[in-house]
Amino acid sequence: MADPSATSDQGPTPAPTRQAALVAWAQQMIQRTGSSERDFALRVGEQYRATVPPDQQSLPWPDPDQAESADEYSRLVDSARKRVERYLRGDNALPVELEEAWVSALGGEWSTGCRRELARRMGLLGARLPEEGAEATVTDAGALLRTAGAAVEALAPIVADGVVDEHDRPHVGRALSQIANAQAELTTWIQRLSAVLDDEETVHLYAVEGGRDAG
Repeated sequence: MADPSATSDQGPTPAPTRQAALVAWAQQMIQRTGSSERDFALRVGEQYRATVPPDQQSLPWPDPDQAESADEYSRLVDSARKRVERYLRGDNALPVELEEAWVSALGGEWSTGCRRELARRMGLLGARLPEEGAEATVTDAGALLRTAGAAVEALAPIVADGVVDEHDRPHVGRALSQIANAQAELTTWIQRLSAVLDDEETVHLYAVEGGRDAG
C-alpha cells in the first residue's frame, strides 16, 4: 500500500541520461511510498495497454486479467514484475514505446516530477496544463504551496550567511531544481487565471499590478 503522505518534492538527483532518470524516479517512488515492483509492473501494463493502440503494441507485456486460472494469473504477474526488475537493474534498456506508460504508472506527484525532469533535459519548463473542476483547483493550489515551500527550504542554506558564492555550490543544484518546480506550478496558475480573462484584460492587469509591485 502506497503512503499518501509521501511526496516527490525533493526527487532523485538529476540523472546523467534519460533512461537513468526514468529508472531513478521509479526506484524512489517505490522506496518512499511503500509500493512494490509488482504493483508498479501491473500499473505499467495497464497504462501501456490503455495508451498504445493494440495494433501498435510491439511489446508482449503480460496481462494477468486474461488469465484463466489462479496459477496462470500468478505466472503473468511474476513475469511482469521480472520485466520491471530488469529495467530497474539496467539489465535491459527501457523501450521508448513504454516510456509514457512508465511515467504515468508512477502516479501523482511522481509522474509530475519525472515529466518535469524529462522536459528540462530538453530545455523545456515542464508546466502542466490546468485541469477543470474544484478538486483539480485545490490540488493545484496545494502543489503551488508545496513547491514554493520546497524552493524556500532549498534556498535556506544558500542565503543563511547573506552571500551567494562558490561556497554554495553543493546546494545550488537542488535549489535550481526546486525553483524550476515552483516556476512550473506558477505557469500552470497563470494559465488557469488567464483563462477567465480575455487577452486585453490580461495585458492590462499585468501592466497595473506590475507597476504597483515596482512602486
